[in-house]
Amino acid sequence: MKIHFYKASMGDCFLLDFENEHNTKFVIDTGTKTAFQDNILEELKKEIITGNSHLFVTHIDDDHIGGLLYLCKYEPDILKSFKCVYYNSFDCLKSFSPDSQDPPPKIIIQDDSEGFTSYKNGKKLESFLDSLDINLISQIKALNTINIDDIAITFLSPSIKTLKKYKTWIENNSAYTALNNDYNKSIEDLSKKEFTEDDSETNGSSISMLIEYKDYKMLFLGDSFPTDIVNSLKILNYSKENKLKVDLTKISHHGSRKNTSNELLELIKCRKFLISTDGKQHYHPDKESLSRIICSQERPCLIFNYDVYNKIFSKEELSQNLFYIEERTEVIL
Repeated sequence: MKIHFYKASMGDCFLLDFENEHNTKFVIDTGTKTAFQDNILEELKKEIITGNSHLFVTHIDDDHIGGLLYLCKYEPDILKSFKCVYYNSFDCLKSFSPDSQDPPPKIIIQDDSEGFTSYKNGKKLESFLDSLDINLISQIKALNTINIDDIAITFLSPSIKTLKKYKTWIENNSAYTALNNDYNKSIEDLSKKEFTEDDSETNGSSISMLIEYKDYKMLFLGDSFPTDIVNSLKILNYSKENKLKVDLTKISHHGSRKNTSNELLELIKCRKFLISTDGKQHYHPDKESLSRIICSQERPCLIFNYDVYNKIFSKEELSQNLFYIEERTEVIL
């Protein structure tokens, strides 16, 4: 099978082509609007209309839904080519906490700068999807399972526990931006740093999944919280002694230090890790998260869709043979 690993700017956009008798294809997120138009649309268009295609929308951040908004507005027929769209809408997310006594979510509108958390665009997407004749699957939460043709999917997030923490959704006037990078610190020192988890409301709502096809297993973690993934894997009976062996992991939140924990890495055994970002907006990936991967796995391959790694690692680190790096936009399993 093939994984197309598109240049989605700071965002995510993947096409999984299973090359089976059903011609099954999964699209996971659509990157920013500009990257989608410039780098993705024409190639993806051919893949979608010729396949048995399914779209997974992990959450509402602009760097995951920008391209989808473009399709909704300008190319709705392409969107209708998908057999199913999997997406947790605002109303769906609110329904996970029906007993909440809190007031309705407060929405502060900001500009539409790409890469910012945009509740405005999330509501816009919901309206578009409602107006189009699309088979929309929602109410997706951790430990739900589905089978699509000969492919099994186990959703690992979002968890009800996490969603109930965010009964009120408030958009800040600006998105989080790292003040500085950690590239001058050593892999060993960074791998030992105490972990602090992400607390973004939208990232907490992110859909992540374990995909199983034939003998292959893959983790696509969206921008999810590692605690949610850990809890799901433990319920599925994975542990330090019984690790989940996967062929490929798309690490959460473009390699942010707050979304890849040692506890999560202790539960998996993987050689290939995908990092999707051009690194221009938030200093993603953080060297801290990559260091945790390097020190927890056996000579892992870090696969980038942009050349951001040379500024992260020193020549000495790259020559130590603890890990290796590839830059590509397609992975074949």
